[in-house]
Order: sequence, then C-alpha cells, then structure tokens
Amino acid sequence: MMGNSYARELLIFLFLIILYYAEAGGKAGPYECFRVINTGPCKGFESDLISFPLKMVKDEKTDFIESDEIEVPFDLDTKVSVNITVETWDSKGWNPPTNHPFADFCKTVKSKFPEAYKDISTAIGRSATCPWVKGTYTVKKLGTCLRSSKFPIMYYGKYRVHMILIRDKKRVGCFFMEAIIDPK
Repeated sequence: MMGNSYARELLIFLFLIILYYAEAGGKAGPYECFRVINTGPCKGFESDLISFPLKMVKDEKTDFIESDEIEVPFDLDTKVSVNITVETWDSKGWNPPTNHPFADFCKTVKSKFPEAYKDISTAIGRSATCPWVKGTYTVKKLGTCLRSSKFPIMYYGKYRVHMILIRDKKRVGCFFMEAIIDPK
C-alpha cells in the first residue's frame, strides 16, 4: 500500500515537471523564420529624436511591414548603440524581459541577422553597408518572414523584441516587433 502512494506521488511530481517545461517553451529546433505578427513604435517613446511609424499592411494575400517617413537626424554609426529587450509569451502572459546591449546598432543587426539586414536595406532603398547615413527613410513592402543563419536553432514560441537606440547615453528611438517562431 505504501509503495502505491509513493509511486503516485512520483508520477504527479514527474507530470508537474513535464508541464513546467512544456509551458516554458522548452522545445527548440530548426525554424523557417521569425514571422512578424505586429510591429510599431514603442509606447512611451514619442518624444525620441527618431520616430518609427512602422505598421503591418496586407497586400491581397501577403502581410508586409511598411512605414511613413522615418527622419534620422544623424548617421547610425558606431556612436549609436542598441539595447535589445526580449520577452517570451507563455500561458501566464509576457515573461519579464532579458536585456542584450550592443555597442553598434548597424553592425549588430548586420552581423546577427545578415539576411534580415539585407531585406531591410532593400525595403528602405539603401545599400546594405554600415553606417546608414542620416536622412529620410521609408519602409516599403518588407516581408514579415525575417531570417538569420546565425541562429539555426531557436526555441519555438511567441516573442516581443524592443530595439532601443542609444546615442551619447540617451535614448533616441525605439521600435518593437512581435514574432512567432514555428518548427520548420
């Protein structure tokens, strides 16, 4: 009789561990892309020097990312760093963000997400070199399936990423993207 009680408790314990890891998005593997499902300027960043009026649009059957004019008053060079915050979604909602600071915005995006960087450069009509020079940018028909060969395996699930641009230790702009990573 005592053995059955112990076995039942052990099974319940194992079930709870499996449930915990299943909810934490514990499955990882190859994926097609970061499929963007929402994007735009960060809330509370309206007074920044650079506004990112990004939006999702639909062209017949295909979703795209587009923007109104983005005025960039200085080169996005080595003086512009980026703090990338990443949140993950589970059954309880968004988990607290993790912060990933990088010294050079342009080179970080180009090196970590080379395919996405090329797609973004094409969508704004600029060369795929760093730095992006000051001027007016407009995003036209940027696909929502962003790829990176630098991350061949990712945890599946829903993510929210904030890209906070910093210059001279001051926040100068911010945009966010929500994306889903599905198995390949």
